[in-house]
Amino acid sequence: MAGLNGDRKGKKDDNGMGTAWDFLLSNAKLVLGVGGAAMLGIATLAVKRMYDRAISAPASPTKMDPSGRRSWEEPSWVGSSPRVLSRDMKATMSRSLQTLPTSSNSFEPACFVFTWTSHGLPTYWIDLCDRAVLVFLTPCVPSTSCAGALLTSDCIPSDCIRRVVGRGRGASGEADFHRARMRLSLQEKLWQFYRERVSIPAEEQATARRAALDICAELRIFLHAKLPDMPLREMYLSGSLYDDLQVVTADHAQLMVPLTLEKNLWSSIPGEDTIMSLPGFWLIRRENVEYFPRGSSYWDRCVVGGYLSPKSVLELFEKLVAGSINWPAIGSVLDYVIRPVVPSETLTLEVQYETNRRLYVDFLPLLVMDDGVSLIAKPHRLAAERHQNLWRQSFRVAETTRLRALDQEDDGCRCTCLKVAKAVCKLNPALARLTSSQLTNAILLLSEREGDWTQEALADRFLQLLRSLVGHLEDGRLPCALVPRVDLLCELTPAEVDELGYTLYCALSHPEGLLAQAGSSDQASTV
Repeated sequence: MAGLNGDRKGKKDDNGMGTAWDFLLSNAKLVLGVGGAAMLGIATLAVKRMYDRAISAPASPTKMDPSGRRSWEEPSWVGSSPRVLSRDMKATMSRSLQTLPTSSNSFEPACFVFTWTSHGLPTYWIDLCDRAVLVFLTPCVPSTSCAGALLTSDCIPSDCIRRVVGRGRGASGEADFHRARMRLSLQEKLWQFYRERVSIPAEEQATARRAALDICAELRIFLHAKLPDMPLREMYLSGSLYDDLQVVTADHAQLMVPLTLEKNLWSSIPGEDTIMSLPGFWLIRRENVEYFPRGSSYWDRCVVGGYLSPKSVLELFEKLVAGSINWPAIGSVLDYVIRPVVPSETLTLEVQYETNRRLYVDFLPLLVMDDGVSLIAKPHRLAAERHQNLWRQSFRVAETTRLRALDQEDDGCRCTCLKVAKAVCKLNPALARLTSSQLTNAILLLSEREGDWTQEALADRFLQLLRSLVGHLEDGRLPCALVPRVDLLCELTPAEVDELGYTLYCALSHPEGLLAQAGSSDQASTV
């Protein structure tokens, strides 16, 4: 056949490969036909050019060839990219990318996947807040060590990376990229706000707890000495100061005073089972009056209309605590300035334990029923006179326990998000009506729908919390995460709901402004 004995002058390869290719090409028409032979010829040309280039590559990977292209660049015939980056696009996007946070504290190591461009430059794509960012590598990273590799940002020196352009998708791509930058900026500002305004130094917390403990000890001694027959269990201190959930300043504590009720003389009735229909509130009814007449129980003196009145219980303790105790004398011994707060929804003591530090201690009578329900003597905010016999159910311990348990399961940021939200509400007068319980339950409800509560997702979760609060305010109802029939917004007026909803809705478009307003505010209300 043709080609078996052809002239081999000028052939550089003496290993038989050229002979094999020549034989195949010469007889391709017989086997494949004209079209097949053409296809085989094109493929052969490509393979031979790759082979010639491989065996003739210089030793140095960065040595320039006569055409001006570096040895590690790919041939131009591999294909061309449909996207051509103009000089203006590169300059514009470079300036935009330079505004992104670059500190190691702001980002987790990113994932890089290397590809190649038509210009022979090895590139990689980095997923940055759901945006693909195209990055060119400088010549110090050869293709033989990185092509097709999967690395992290820690593996590549910063001087080897030159950010050029974000691979956009028109207007929507630019909008996504802008939102990504906003999330990164908000994440940084949230953590800065947390460090500078939210967290309380350990020394300040310890001093406040010591002052609260001194007040608790004095009250315990006085009550046991003045009224030894009063059926009380051991008093204890509680509140966010002891849960590491207090924010801005250590200025609030609760002194729980558990009352003892005779089981055969008192019964509890849920508020939803009464004519008032108020879930989350309870009535304590006096029973068996025909067998155990009035006076059989110490607390009969606080009965109003056949029910134990929390208002009467508070008035009893107020006469003792505010009227009978010589607080100036006790304060001089403890080196404090102590005085009752008037007026107050509950019995509250103001303790100035340092020149510029004050602690407010709420005196809260507590009932713990047989089924574990905790009731406190804190009246309904809007209908205290009309519902003066209602005891408020407390969910604080159960809510805090559940929140911490969820964070421990996934090392989440729920408690951090709660503390940031509490600080924002505490430092913004327009949001002062939002309570810690409402914010906690909003986060617990959000946790049922959202699974990603990592520290890196704090900004997204904070924005979702604002949106969910706006939604609850629009609905006029915020169900308790533990007892859904309880509406936690029932003590807000329509005007207050509108003001809260408007403030939070405006904050959605500019959450940094909410933090700035909180950071510059000197007025603090207790949350």
